[in-house]
Amino acid sequence: LGIEAVRLCRGPDGRPSGTALVALHSADLAAAALARDRTYMGHRYVEVYPATAEEVAQAFAADPSVQEQLATGLQQVASPCIVLRMRGLPFAASTAEIAGFWAGFALTRVAQVPPGADGR
Repeated sequence: LGIEAVRLCRGPDGRPSGTALVALHSADLAAAALARDRTYMGHRYVEVYPATAEEVAQAFAADPSVQEQLATGLQQVASPCIVLRMRGLPFAASTAEIAGFWAGFALTRVAQVPPGADGR
């Protein structure tokens, strides 16, 4: 069990947007991760909440291996909280800082996400 992937999202200009999507293996882990909602990363207040299906499709579209893993996870666990969205991240947050925020959740992959067709 643990976090399968983290996607750091970027705006249309390529700059960090202050958001990330976190793919989880189980509903129990998602519930535990939601306890990190409204906590701080450095001086920034970070929100953690379930991601919409549209946000997930857009952010993970470029990586077929992650899509396959998410599909498998969604088949095994019927929960809307398999993917969580983090909002309010420091714009300069590194992958190491994101991993530190999720310490104890067995992070396996962190990646950057380019903006989608709509510029988000």
